[in-house]
Amino acid sequence: MAIVFKGFFRNKNCRQREINDLWRLASRSWVKAAIFLKAQQTAHLFSLFAINEAHLPRIVELMIQYADLPMDLADASLVLLAEELGHGRIISTDRRDFHTYRWKNHQPFCNLLETVLCQ
Repeated sequence: MAIVFKGFFRNKNCRQREINDLWRLASRSWVKAAIFLKAQQTAHLFSLFAINEAHLPRIVELMIQYADLPMDLADASLVLLAEELGHGRIISTDRRDFHTYRWKNHQPFCNLLETVLCQ
């Protein structure tokens, strides 16, 4: 997800200060998110999946297959995870690409975020 601030910078003198302010704001949000994530993991509400060397050929294959989108490492890791778990239930803000991606080369994804937003 990317945020673009059009017309945000008023003049050259304010740019660095405004960039620093944005960075501090984003950093605080990420710290809060990291603390929340750690609490959820401690409560065993999710588990982590580690990508290892054995997964790299499949990741490269996926990134070549979807090069026209293009697929990045984060997207490829979600496809890989779906294949490992045997289901395509994900949460992603990337609505466009995950309508195109397929796990096991033919199974569509079910974006749980879209399910929640459409209710």
